[in-house]
Amino acid sequence: MATITVGNEHHRQREGAAVLDRCERAPASSEPSPVPVRDADDARILADAVAAGVQILVTGDNDLLDVAEESPIPIVSPRASLMLTRGGSLTGVWT
Repeated sequence: MATITVGNEHHRQREGAAVLDRCERAPASSEPSPVPVRDADDARILADAVAAGVQILVTGDNDLLDVAEESPIPIVSPRASLMLTRGGSLTGVWT
Protein backbone atom coordinates (compact mmCIF):
# COMPACT_ATOMS: atom_id res chain seq x y z
CA MET A 1 0.00 0.00 0.00
CA ALA A 2 1.29 3.47 -0.78
CA THR A 3 0.16 6.91 0.25
CA ILE A 4 1.13 9.70 -2.11
CA THR A 5 0.31 13.36 -1.79
CA VAL A 6 0.72 15.49 -4.87
CA GLY A 7 0.96 19.27 -4.58
CA ASN A 8 -1.74 21.59 -5.84
CA GLU A 9 0.19 22.80 -8.86
CA HIS A 10 -1.48 21.78 -12.11
CA HIS A 11 1.67 20.24 -13.62
CA ARG A 12 2.27 18.08 -10.54
CA GLN A 13 -1.30 16.80 -10.65
CA ARG A 14 -0.93 15.76 -14.29
CA GLU A 15 2.41 14.03 -13.67
CA GLY A 16 1.16 12.29 -10.56
CA ALA A 17 -2.16 11.13 -11.99
CA ALA A 18 -0.78 7.87 -13.40
CA VAL A 19 0.92 7.06 -10.09
CA LEU A 20 -2.14 7.95 -8.03
CA ASP A 21 -4.30 5.63 -10.11
CA ARG A 22 -2.22 2.72 -8.78
CA CYS A 23 -2.28 3.77 -5.12
CA GLU A 24 -4.58 3.34 -2.18
CA ARG A 25 -5.51 6.22 0.08
CA ALA A 26 -4.82 5.59 3.74
CA PRO A 27 -6.82 7.25 6.51
CA ALA A 28 -5.15 9.81 8.72
CA SER A 29 -3.55 8.36 11.82
CA SER A 30 -4.33 9.43 15.35
CA GLU A 31 -0.81 8.40 16.44
CA PRO A 32 1.91 11.01 17.02
CA SER A 33 5.03 11.18 14.85
CA PRO A 34 7.55 8.52 15.90
CA VAL A 35 10.35 11.11 15.83
CA PRO A 36 10.32 14.87 16.46
CA VAL A 37 9.91 16.91 13.25
CA ARG A 38 10.28 20.72 13.17
CA ASP A 39 7.14 21.33 11.12
CA ALA A 40 3.86 20.06 12.61
CA ASP A 41 2.39 19.36 9.16
CA ASP A 42 5.43 17.25 8.27
CA ALA A 43 5.18 15.41 11.59
CA ARG A 44 1.59 14.51 10.64
CA ILE A 45 2.75 13.24 7.22
CA LEU A 46 5.38 11.02 8.85
CA ALA A 47 2.92 9.70 11.44
CA ASP A 48 0.38 8.88 8.71
CA ALA A 49 3.03 7.20 6.56
CA VAL A 50 4.23 5.01 9.43
CA ALA A 51 0.67 4.09 10.43
CA ALA A 52 -0.18 3.20 6.82
CA GLY A 53 2.83 0.92 6.60
CA VAL A 54 4.46 2.64 3.64
CA GLN A 55 7.73 1.11 2.52
CA ILE A 56 9.46 4.37 1.64
CA LEU A 57 8.64 8.08 1.88
CA VAL A 58 9.93 10.15 -1.05
CA THR A 59 10.07 13.88 -0.38
CA GLY A 60 11.98 17.01 -1.15
CA ASP A 61 11.03 18.51 2.21
CA ASN A 62 14.12 19.27 4.29
CA ASP A 63 12.32 18.92 7.63
CA LEU A 64 11.47 15.30 6.79
CA LEU A 65 14.84 14.55 5.17
CA ASP A 66 16.58 15.85 8.32
CA VAL A 67 14.97 13.09 10.43
CA ALA A 68 15.56 10.29 7.91
CA GLU A 69 18.19 8.53 10.04
CA GLU A 70 15.88 8.37 13.08
CA SER A 71 12.75 7.42 11.14
CA PRO A 72 11.35 3.87 11.35
CA ILE A 73 10.72 4.02 7.58
CA PRO A 74 13.18 5.15 4.92
CA ILE A 75 12.78 8.81 3.93
CA VAL A 76 14.58 9.67 0.72
CA SER A 77 14.85 12.52 -1.74
CA PRO A 78 13.47 12.17 -5.26
CA ARG A 79 17.07 11.79 -6.50
CA ALA A 80 17.78 8.93 -4.09
CA SER A 81 14.48 7.32 -5.07
CA LEU A 82 15.49 7.47 -8.72
CA MET A 83 18.81 5.82 -7.88
CA LEU A 84 16.93 3.07 -6.09
CA THR A 85 14.52 2.46 -8.96
CA ARG A 86 17.47 2.19 -11.34
CA GLY A 87 18.97 -0.59 -9.25
CA GLY A 88 21.41 1.55 -7.30
CA SER A 89 22.17 1.37 -3.63
CA LEU A 90 21.01 3.83 -1.01
CA THR A 91 23.77 2.91 1.42
CA GLY A 92 24.78 6.22 2.92
CA VAL A 93 22.74 8.19 0.34
CA TRP A 94 19.40 8.97 1.94
CA THR A 95 19.01 12.54 0.77
